[in-house]
Parts: sequence; C-alpha cells; structure tokens
Amino acid sequence: MDGHNARLFNHDDDSSLNPEITTIANRYPESFLNHLRAAWEKDGAKAAQIPSVLTSLKATLVLCEDGVKRPLSTTYLPTRRLCAVVGKYIRRDDKFPFLQFQKFWSLEENIDAWAFLSFHLGVGNDEDLDLYLDILKTIRTERSLWHWSQKFPKRILSLYLHIETAYAGNDGNRKKIRDVFEEHKLVQSPKQHWKRPSDCALRAARISPWESGSFSVVSRMKILDHWQSALLKTGLLPLNPDWNTTEEERTIILRFFRTTLGIIESSAYLDLIHLLRLSPTFGSVAQLEDDPTTNYEIINDSLELLSDDEKTKLRSAFVVSPNIAMRCGNELRWYKQAECIWCTDLKSPVPGYVNLSGGYQGLEDFFVGFLGVKKLSASYENLLHCEPTSVSIGTVKEMLLTLSAVIAEKGRTLDPAPLLSKKILPVRGKDGKVRFCTSDSDFYIIDRPYLDVFRNTAPVLDFSVSDMTRLIPFLEWATLECHYLSWNVEESSFLQGSYPTPLDGRITTEKARGLLRIASHYRSPRTKSLEQRQLLLRQLEGSRFIETAGIFREVKLMLADGSEVVHQLEGQLHIVGENFGLRIYVPRDKTSQELSAVLLPRYLAQWLMTDPGNDMMPVIDEVTVSLVKSISNVRDELIQRVLTEEGVIPLEGLVHAFALTNHKPSKSIPVKLPKPVSADFEACPDPEAFKSETFSVPGLTKTESPSNYPSPANRPTLRPVSIRAKVSDNGPTLSETSRVKPPVEQQTPKPFKLPETFTFQLASH
Repeated sequence: MDGHNARLFNHDDDSSLNPEITTIANRYPESFLNHLRAAWEKDGAKAAQIPSVLTSLKATLVLCEDGVKRPLSTTYLPTRRLCAVVGKYIRRDDKFPFLQFQKFWSLEENIDAWAFLSFHLGVGNDEDLDLYLDILKTIRTERSLWHWSQKFPKRILSLYLHIETAYAGNDGNRKKIRDVFEEHKLVQSPKQHWKRPSDCALRAARISPWESGSFSVVSRMKILDHWQSALLKTGLLPLNPDWNTTEEERTIILRFFRTTLGIIESSAYLDLIHLLRLSPTFGSVAQLEDDPTTNYEIINDSLELLSDDEKTKLRSAFVVSPNIAMRCGNELRWYKQAECIWCTDLKSPVPGYVNLSGGYQGLEDFFVGFLGVKKLSASYENLLHCEPTSVSIGTVKEMLLTLSAVIAEKGRTLDPAPLLSKKILPVRGKDGKVRFCTSDSDFYIIDRPYLDVFRNTAPVLDFSVSDMTRLIPFLEWATLECHYLSWNVEESSFLQGSYPTPLDGRITTEKARGLLRIASHYRSPRTKSLEQRQLLLRQLEGSRFIETAGIFREVKLMLADGSEVVHQLEGQLHIVGENFGLRIYVPRDKTSQELSAVLLPRYLAQWLMTDPGNDMMPVIDEVTVSLVKSISNVRDELIQRVLTEEGVIPLEGLVHAFALTNHKPSKSIPVKLPKPVSADFEACPDPEAFKSETFSVPGLTKTESPSNYPSPANRPTLRPVSIRAKVSDNGPTLSETSRVKPPVEQQTPKPFKLPETFTFQLASH
C-alpha cells in the first residue's frame, strides 16, 4: 500500500474523513498506522480543527499487540516506560491495549513522529490515572490473568494504594475513579470477586435471613422483598488476608474505600432507613394509603443482622430525622423519636407528643426498647380518674411516688393542670386526719428536716421526709414549690441562758477587703455611701468570734386562718453588727463548731446583703455564697486575684458607684441585684421580759463590746428589739439582734483555735 497518496480528506470534500482510511484500517491493519501517519503529515493541521474528523479517527478500530482490534483512543503507545509500568502488574503478552507497530519502525527512535496520536487522537503515552485504571480493567476482564492474580495477590492492593496516594487528591479525579469502578466493577472482594462500589459495604450483614432459624417464613419473605439490596452487599472487611497489609497500608486502603469510592461503613442500617424513605409520603403530610407498620416490622426483624455500631447509628437516624410515621386521622405524618411517647392506657392526648402505642401494637420492644421512645406509666391516667372515696390514702401516695419516678426518668411530657385540679394530694391537718386536697388548698410541704416540727401543728403534705426526696420531681413538675415551708416561715436567731466567752480570732484585713469587694460588686445596701462602706470595712476588720452555749433560732409560720405557730430550735450561728465590729457567735461544742464552719460563709453573705436601715432582707444568690467560700479558703495574698478571676469588679473599678475615696459617685454600674423578701421588724413592748443585754443593728440601739461590759449596776436600761426575717430557700437568714444574759463579771478572752475544717481561717491578733 502506497503511503505517498494517503490523504485524510476526499478531493471534493474537505470537511469529512476520507472513507479510504476506514477501509485501509479494516483490510490492512498491520500497516494502517504507517498510512495514518503519512496522511496526518499532509492533512493533520487541517483535521485537528474539525471535531467530526477527530471523532471518527478516535473511533477507528486499530490492531493491538494482543491481536485484538480496539478504538484508537483506547490504546497506548508501547514505549519502554509504559511497558515497564504495565509489566509490574500484567505480562507483556497479555491483553493490554498496546498498539501494534511494524517491526521495521522503531517507535523509540521516531517517537516525535507519533506524538499526534497522543496529542490529538487520545492514544495513551503518559503514566497517569487512565493508565492505572486500564490496567485494572484488563486484570478484571481477562480470565487468563485470574490465575496469575491469585499467585500475586498484592498487585491489586498495590494498584489501589497507588491510585489513592497519587491521584485521589482532588474531587475531579475522585469522581472519575468512582465512576470507572462503578461501570467496570473494579472492587475486588476478599474472596476475589469483582463488585461495584455500590454493591459493597465495609461490613456486610453477618446473618442471612434464610440461614437463621429465628426468622419466620413471613419475615424472611418481607426481608427478601424489601431489603434485598442490603443482603446482597459484599463486605470488604476483614481485608483479604493474602494482602498482608501493614498498618499504614490498611489506613490508606480504608480511606480509598470510604472517601474515594464512597463505600458505606455498613450496609444494613442505611438500607433500613432507605426502606422508609422509599415511601412516596416520606417527610410530608400525605393521605394514608399503605400501612407503615410493615416497614417497622421489617426493621425490627432485621435488627439481629446489625452490629452494635450499626444499631447505634440506626437509633441516631431516628433521633435527628423524622423517620417515624403515624396516622393522624386520614393523614400520615412523620416524627422524630423525641416527639413520640408510648402509653397504652393514655386516653387523653399529650400536648406536643404523639402516642405510638395505638398505631403499632406489638412493636413496643422496637420503639421503646430499641429506639428509646419514652414510656409513660399509667399512674397519670389512674390518678386522673381515681375517686378519693374508693382509693386508699396509701395507694394514692404510692401512685404519686410512681408518677414522680416516671417524670424523673422519662421527662415531663404530661400536662399537670388536669391532675392538679382534682383532689389527689393527701394533706394531714392539725387534727391529725388525712384528707385529699387540690393543689390550691392551704397546706405546706416539709422540704427540710428541721421543719418537721410543724407536722402536727400545721396542715402538711402527708409524706415522710425520706419520701419527700423521691417526690421532688413531681413537686417541681406540678410547680408546688410555693407550698414549701422554707418559703413561708419567718426565722430569727437569739442568744439566751449562757455566758459568752470571747475567742482569740478575727477576720483578717485582706479577707475583710475581699468581702467588701463582693458586697460592692453585688450592690449591697451596706455600700450605698462612702460612710457606709467605711463602716462595713471597719465592722469586718473589727470582727470577733464569741463562744456560747445559748444560740437559738425561732421559726414562725402564719397560717391561713390568722393563727401563728412558733417553734424554737437549737441554732448554729448568730451574727450581730455594731459600729466597732461584728460579733460572730459560735457554739461551745466542738462538733457543732465544725458545722458552723461550713455555714459561716452563707451567713456572712446573708449579713453582707442585708439592709440595716429598713425591713427588706434579700434572697442570697448562690454565686455570692460561692464567692465568700472561695476567699475563705485561700491565702490572703491570693484573695484579690481569685476575685478578679471570678469576674468581681475591683474596688478601684467601682470608683463611680462604690468608691473608697471621696470622689463623687456617677452612674452606677449595672449589676444584677438579688431579689429581696420581706422581713418583720417588731419592737418588744416589755423591756423586762428579757433579762439580757441587747446587741442590735447600728442606729437602732447602742451597746458595748462584750469584752467591755459595764457592771450590772451601771448598765443602762435598753429597749430590746427583736428582728425576725423570712428564711431563704437556701438556708435561714439571721437576726442582727440577740437576747443574751449578761455575764456576772467581765470575761477574759481565752486562746482558741477553731477546727481546721472551719471555712474562715482566723488570724490571731
């Protein structure tokens, strides 16, 4: 065949490929490449500008080294470099698409003359991604190579690793790899079967429904019909043992499977979720056509096919997405797990929740046991419909405790209003009889052990102190805290019947300044003016601790009928504020002193936030108490740093509102004020009723230091004042007055070291 007359175009048509090109390729395949090269030298420049001509040439079947004709664009130039790369994975005489050149043509010596094949016609000439994908395709399709692949199993692993590390770094290549693997089934399973990525999972179902005796025939058919794709997925883990991978290779190959090929971690739970989402009504309100129960029965029957990790992911899918279908009239709606409850005896709807028990009978184990849907006890419904005349008090109390446990465990999903309007609360009256009452009746709840003294003197909820702890979730859910006795009693402290003994201890100057900083930060009424701040600092620095055996507290409850119930109890601490300092009374008993050490920061915080000039006493914020505790447990040199770390404004930063200098105050710094509660200040009409000295708030009475008592004959007659304040929900507030019998003679301070557990470190003079 004469190559000198070779042309790519007809003489009369220079826009289409010369039919002789195709004829020569068919009749003389061995010499076609030479003819094509000669024709390209004449017409190639023009042909390169005509896409239709290039497309026809790329599709022309040409002879390859293995004797097979292939489209020109799918072949490779058999250069030494490419042959060496291919030879690592398959033999040269196997069916890789290298072009067949006549022997008298030396490809390497004339490589530039053949460059047009790669540049314009798609013939491979580079070590690139396409080369490695074609090597894989060759191994995949040629049965003659299977035996060799079993003899050298790691060559597949080597190909995967090279593709991942060299070419999977960008989205375009990853998509190309995934598409080619999907089209040509290039994933090799551990059993050396070839699969599409979509047919694989890292971990496949471990139990086949047709091998498991636990499945009924119906269940097997349902799974085969609805979950066939999941059961047919091939697991890739554990990896082929013949690969003998290193830890690094295992990491790379798993990344290749997961990220590049998009192979899912596990087929089962995703296919189960996909089963739900195949429904045309998924995720939207739709007319009810199919029964959704079947799908959940299939999922429930398939749970044993899942690993623990798969089960966790399946549960999460129901938590984050509305995958639970429920009939609502003639419609089908979709809900998340947290929007559902399970209560078989619930007759009234629960606002904001859907009850699944009526729609999925027989699937309680799945929805409650597996998915964790809240199961409500029937105690709510029973309480709602019970008649007090036909139910014993003990039964109702047990039902309330059961409901409280359900609320604590499952959450507060029920509406308390219908229940609280009924007479279901057992209340013990002053006469000792127990009656059922509604929540708005006049009764009290003994929320603290020491208030149990009111059990037989006021109407109280008839539960023991130990049972009251179990009842707290119910009380909070029903918003019955307003009935707590600690919210309704007034409490005062006083001294009586014992001689005080001064102790050799004090609050250090640094701790006093720290307390002043806390009081100023929280806008204590004691820090409104410069004089008050100076007085407060003087009081704190001049504090003295006094030991006595006569600390008492009085708790008073005003009943709805106007009567008053008063109980006197043993006290732990008593604080008296005077111009020259604080008097802090602690018990004489050493064990009680340890308890006082724990209570002292709270009592000091209470006293700091008390207004000395009116009848308002605040509810103490727990943050304030925590700050006082913080500075009581550190060395003096760390106090200011601790307060700074806690965000307490330094005294210098409070110059406009709380300055310790003579600067004029400007706008106050906005700080959240504690909520005040009322206090009852009442003057005692009979001074002779108390044979004691009275220590009171500055401005109300004047008194002397206990260490400088005047003799009884020279002691002035003072008008005693009793201050009683409502107890806060965190502990009793303390009176700033006391009633104490005067000592017969002046007491000499004795050395005293408080226990190491005492919250405040007391410094000796």
